[in-house]
Amino acid sequence: MSDQESEIPQNAPRPVILRVPLERDGEKLLNFLLDALPDCSKRRIRNAVGQGRVMVNGKRVTTGCALVQDDRIEVPPDLCARRRSNAPPLELEIIYEDERLMVINKPAGISVFPERDGSGGELMRELLLHLNPGLTDRDAEAAGSSERITRPHPVHRLDKGTSGALVIAKDADAGRHLASQFERRKVSKKYLCLCEGPWLSDDCACDQPVGKKQGSAIQMEVDRRNGKPAETRFRVIERFRDFALVEAEPKTGRQHQIRVHLAAMGSPLAVDFLYGRREALYLSEFKKGYRGGEEGEERPILARLSLHAKRISFRHPGPVRRDSSSPDGEQPVPPGGTMLEFEAPLPKDFQVALKQLRKYGLPGRSGRTDRN
Repeated sequence: MSDQESEIPQNAPRPVILRVPLERDGEKLLNFLLDALPDCSKRRIRNAVGQGRVMVNGKRVTTGCALVQDDRIEVPPDLCARRRSNAPPLELEIIYEDERLMVINKPAGISVFPERDGSGGELMRELLLHLNPGLTDRDAEAAGSSERITRPHPVHRLDKGTSGALVIAKDADAGRHLASQFERRKVSKKYLCLCEGPWLSDDCACDQPVGKKQGSAIQMEVDRRNGKPAETRFRVIERFRDFALVEAEPKTGRQHQIRVHLAAMGSPLAVDFLYGRREALYLSEFKKGYRGGEEGEERPILARLSLHAKRISFRHPGPVRRDSSSPDGEQPVPPGGTMLEFEAPLPKDFQVALKQLRKYGLPGRSGRTDRN
């Protein structure tokens, strides 16, 4: 838009005013805003309009509202915020891929599904772009319910702060097949946990039922009265002075199950803002005399959940039935029912934390120094 009033400022303290030019007369509000706000997803725009945060001539409207020349559109400034040009794009770390499914190593800090406010859709967007060569980022946002594109179908969840193996189906039938295996507990999953306390037995288990914590929208707890059955097996891999590296194998799939069970056993994750005692792990907690960098400000060595989905195994749904042969270059697909197992390498931050613990936090060495 060439009109000055339609330009979007970087940091608008008040609603941004857009004017409808003659050539956009009769256009639907949603399409108009998708063009005017190139860095804003369709979901966020729909939510904002539905919440009455976008006004046309001072009145609440719907996204299907037909605009008229010179209509005055008030847009909240948060919808106008541009992405930082120096923000690195999300790069998919693909462990395995064929025509039916793929397994990726999900980074910590990325949600599997978009949040309710429309944020956190980076992973699904990148998967959509990967599965549809030639599709632009803008096309991905406007794809809607188009049947001409291949859509990713994550068949299970990992918490936002958890890294590791995530299975993605490439079609609805494969998604149903894989999801059924999760529901019937036919999928084997193993996690690496850096948790507090070296006192856990070498091999132990927790079978406490898990349910939602009363008064909390996201937190779970051991609930012997109303909780659902849950079982996790643990095996200590390595012991440190104040921490332990543990392999966890959940036999059920309750929300936050591993985190809740470790906390119930008195060994919460070393970093867990919901069920543990810290939001980040610092070197000064176990390296005697360490007080941070030259300026005295210490950066954490691990600033996310100390939980990694290490390994996953499941049965392949098999190839798509075709009358003709598969296209050249397509990766071979194993027969249906073939058992597959994949391992996700540890991310760098987790590796750094373990390296420092092995250097400064082993049993028998001098105690940790308080950071205060």
